[in-house]
Amino acid sequence: MANFKTHVVVAGVVGAGTAYVMITSGVINFSTGIEITFLTMLGGLLPDVDAGNSRINRMVFVWLICLLDGIYLITELHTLSTKTAYGAAIIAGGIVLSRVGFNNFTVHRGIYHSIPVAIASACLIGLILHDNFVAINLSYSILAIFMGFIIHLLLDELYSINIAGMRLKKSFGTALKFRSSELIPTVLAYMVALISLIMVYVQL
Repeated sequence: MANFKTHVVVAGVVGAGTAYVMITSGVINFSTGIEITFLTMLGGLLPDVDAGNSRINRMVFVWLICLLDGIYLITELHTLSTKTAYGAAIIAGGIVLSRVGFNNFTVHRGIYHSIPVAIASACLIGLILHDNFVAINLSYSILAIFMGFIIHLLLDELYSINIAGMRLKKSFGTALKFRSSELIPTVLAYMVALISLIMVYVQL
């Protein structure tokens, strides 16, 4: 499978290339192009969140603590107190516990490496960014994250092909898929994807 650096570089190049074409075509402005580039890179890292010892797993949960605590502190800025500090600590603690639970209940290359999760992740992250950072375009954010996610899955599949030996590795077919081998995670993934699409439709 492709490593961290490969996923970042390829997603970044594709995101920047897409942004460049859209900017020169007059479809978007420069700031939106920067947004698309970075969100494509983010999407390109997301599938490896299900690998408990991966760098992106640690990074995502640290980012969540910073993002949610930051939003919380900004909303409570006018009433900073000991209670506010406790609230921020509870949010951080909850995310740390969530990471422990997430790592215990997920398997690398499981349902998280799939199309429905790509849709759900893109929509939910796009909605969070749009609700808290109004300047970010919802449609472009979702498409950029989804594009990055799919790039990651395609790279993993390409790295499952042994070109020299002209054969497929055992990992082939475990990245880019529509379902996992287990029914419940698959059903949940499609439910979340459907709900997230409805939420996006309501916002648009």
